[in-house]
Amino acid sequence: MRKAHLCFVPLLVASVLVGCRSAPEAKDYDAPLPPGAPALRRITDPNEIPDFREAFRNTDGLREAAENSLNFLSKPSSYGRFPDGPISHADVVAGLQELIKMLDANLPPSLMNAYMRERFDVYMSVGWNGKGTVLFTGYYTPIFEASPVETPVFRYPLYKAPPDLEKLPDGDPAVPMPDRRTIEEQGLYEGNELVWLSDPFEAYVTHVQGSARLRMPDGEEITIGYDANNGHEYRSVRQAMLDDGIVGSHAGLQ
Repeated sequence: MRKAHLCFVPLLVASVLVGCRSAPEAKDYDAPLPPGAPALRRITDPNEIPDFREAFRNTDGLREAAENSLNFLSKPSSYGRFPDGPISHADVVAGLQELIKMLDANLPPSLMNAYMRERFDVYMSVGWNGKGTVLFTGYYTPIFEASPVETPVFRYPLYKAPPDLEKLPDGDPAVPMPDRRTIEEQGLYEGNELVWLSDPFEAYVTHVQGSARLRMPDGEEITIGYDANNGHEYRSVRQAMLDDGIVGSHAGLQ
């Protein structure tokens, strides 16, 4: 039976921490890999494969994450990301399905560790320098108060994808759509609102994070997620404030 595939993250963290003990190195996390070079390296030495027991002591949310990944992989745009070296789209789907079966079996951490070693191939990132040095970034899901209709308090809309949006296979728009300022100032998508928020910055944060939990007036909480983009480059609040001279270059805003 062909093994499933796993890209292991904690091992990368260990690589970063170990690297901190040596002389400082100028890091270029945006440096491209050499042409044709794989981004992942399969771990072939059993001694390098981590012990997964600690990772499976608390699996809250892991099944949901696997299901969300399968949902993404069901979309046509996901096929454009594979193959990644020897890993095919079907390999990733099979790996997630196998992981869900293991979670549903409610196995103890020791057996989960044994099955991971038996049924999965383990990969690690080669990093920007080929030594596993990587930069981790993270997103969170904010919780905001929201309303399904506009009110004197909830005046800032989040929109559904417009009906005239045509997507390319990779999910980007076929032609650039209007930018944020134009959309907001001209009310271009009036009538296509999904929900209303009480603060324009909350709407901005939801756009940047790509998802949010919204608490409705009746106490119900709903989750919304990324559907499409307008084809314009992201411009951070920090950069806008720097350009306008509101803050100095030392500011740590993102």
